[in-house]
Amino acid sequence: MRLPGRTAGLGSLFTEVGLARLVTWTFVLLMGSNAIFEARSTVEATCAVAGLVLFLAWEAGQQRIGHRAAVGIGAALVLGGLGTHCHFAFWLGLPVLLLALGLRRGLAVTVLALGAFAWAWSGSTTAPALAILLLGLVMNILLIYLFQSIAVTARTLHEARGDLATTEVDAERNRLAAELNTLIGQTLQQVAVRAEAARAGLATEEKAAHAQLDDVEALITRGLDQLRLLTFEPVIDEVETEIRTAETLCRRLGVRFVPSADDVDDAVNPTFALLLRESVTNMFKHADPTRCTMVLRQDAEVALFSFTNDGAPCARTGACPGTGQRRWRAAIEGLGGTLEAGPMSGDRYRVVARVPVASFDHPSTGAARALQRSSRG
Repeated sequence: MRLPGRTAGLGSLFTEVGLARLVTWTFVLLMGSNAIFEARSTVEATCAVAGLVLFLAWEAGQQRIGHRAAVGIGAALVLGGLGTHCHFAFWLGLPVLLLALGLRRGLAVTVLALGAFAWAWSGSTTAPALAILLLGLVMNILLIYLFQSIAVTARTLHEARGDLATTEVDAERNRLAAELNTLIGQTLQQVAVRAEAARAGLATEEKAAHAQLDDVEALITRGLDQLRLLTFEPVIDEVETEIRTAETLCRRLGVRFVPSADDVDDAVNPTFALLLRESVTNMFKHADPTRCTMVLRQDAEVALFSFTNDGAPCARTGACPGTGQRRWRAAIEGLGGTLEAGPMSGDRYRVVARVPVASFDHPSTGAARALQRSSRG
């Protein structure tokens, strides 16, 4: 399920710093301490301590605790609170039941439980005081339920990103297998044709046979070189294709992608396409982004690639990991350019590559024409 951009950004924030769970623990600990010190009996104080420990144990391990166990914990808190007149343990169990049972059934149980609470306290509390107490309980229940729901949503979003990344990897493997199959098939077909021609030429003209066999050797060598490239390097078409792929992936994951691309020379187009693919991959592997930008420029002197994303907590420590940067740098330096990759302020990470136009193997046609900026910018 794809969340709207604002919700996805909020979930990313809570996932990054654990704020939802931190607020839950702080609030429950403060309310628990207050309930323990204000307890009117030893039984009530003991129930408050037990309820506090049980709730925190559930909150810390709710991903490993099964549905039935969660329902049991919530029911134990509610019934224990009712039986001992410990309203702290009572209201603490209701968010657990709401999350374990789902909103519809959880609301029905909550209404019944609050009715039982009102009946149990009606004999010892005035109506106005009971109404205020019920209102406070409802506010506490809603607060805990809200923050726990945010934490659950953030975890679900993170897992969905992992699943989608796995799907993208599977799609890339399928593409690789298809290209490999086509490449091997074409190579072997051409080898077969050349071999047949060589076999026919042996009976008539020895020089022609040698020429055909030379062609066979060249075809095999070229095929092996392409196989090695296909196996160890990504097959990149052009920047335009990678921009569309990045837009699709970011849209599915709730990340705003802002590209601004000029035409660039064919000498750097595949390399910049590789940088874009690897930058997007590293962003989702090592960051929790909400927005990323890509800039592609070329003038008479230099071709520029820049990719920036937020949500990189490593930017605060300066120890940001990166996959394939040695390969990127070798590709850029092979064109006579420079590569810079590192953290920025505001939890951002940026990759910048500059390649002088003078280092291109052929005169750039892009520098001689007015470069058209993409409408996506």
